[in-house]
Amino acid sequence: MLVRCRVGCSQDDVLDGLRARGLWPSSSSRVTRPTRPPAPLEEARERVLARARRRLPWELTIIYGVADQIRRQHRLVERVRALATQRGPDEIAWKALAGAARLETLTRALEEALG
Repeated sequence: MLVRCRVGCSQDDVLDGLRARGLWPSSSSRVTRPTRPPAPLEEARERVLARARRRLPWELTIIYGVADQIRRQHRLVERVRALATQRGPDEIAWKALAGAARLETLTRALEEALG
């Protein structure tokens, strides 16, 4: 959050004033953000990386390459879905969505095989 004084006070002075009024947490308290569960892609990536850390260096290159390909395929699926949504319900959009669904299915199968 950005706080600013328009008459020349320092940011510390502004924050001290807000703390004095109970409008800003004390410097000793920590602000925590709610955590959300990791996405399936992130979980798969972490599993691949964990396995990679236990492998030989030449195997790492292969595993990282596969993990990168999985990530690229997920991004492609997201992009195709966005473009098909923008295009509207026509034959080309439906074919694109069907292809994206097939790619996503294959990608998830690859993730499971590596997991």
